[in-house]
Amino acid sequence: MSRSSITFARLGLGLLLVLPLAGPVLGGAWPRGEGQAFLSLSALIGSPAEEFPLPRTEFGSRVELYGEYGITEHWTAGLDLAHAPGDFGETTGIVFLRRTLWQGERDVFALSFGAGMRHDEDEGSSARLRPGASWGRGFETAWGGGWMGIESSVEFNPPEDGLILKLDATLGLRPTERWMVLAQLQNTRITDGGTYVKLEPSVGYRVSDSSRIVLGVNIGLHGDTDVGVKLSNWVEF
Repeated sequence: MSRSSITFARLGLGLLLVLPLAGPVLGGAWPRGEGQAFLSLSALIGSPAEEFPLPRTEFGSRVELYGEYGITEHWTAGLDLAHAPGDFGETTGIVFLRRTLWQGERDVFALSFGAGMRHDEDEGSSARLRPGASWGRGFETAWGGGWMGIESSVEFNPPEDGLILKLDATLGLRPTERWMVLAQLQNTRITDGGTYVKLEPSVGYRVSDSSRIVLGVNIGLHGDTDVGVKLSNWVEF
């Protein structure tokens, strides 16, 4: 096993063991709820990161659209789109279904499957298949309710042989009805491109009953030194 693979595995195991416990607004293992919808529109502007072979340009910018809709109590449908404009741009899109297999008093576990396309200005278009699993737990603290979650996925890009493995861990807290703080550790292993670890701390403010503005910083910890600012608008309806 390579050193980068060992690093990836240790980070994932460490998160499972160390992270301490309300469901989050944004996805994870929690079902959306029958007839409920959620949309997130985000813009990321960062420093150059040519080493990171995922959607971005030489300026490190990306626009993302994420959505969910609760079909039934246990089934959630969604879409995950990203576009990096420019001469070296890339557009990716996946539609997915997530099934909540088990939900207890504090814990929830779900499986998902997504399919879509990836278009690269140089390489053309290819299919994407992305099975995944996620786990979450709600908790209460003296500073308000919070949640933690682990999301994992393996992405296939036929007819290419390479795989993209992701393991993301999120910890969030709502100290008041309007304010929210969260941090996500993003781990990406590309079988023919190395391992990348990023940290994204964020703060969110509820501007209305259905809308929240979230501002975060995306920091490269391993694999590149990219630093970016991410602004998102979350809407529930």
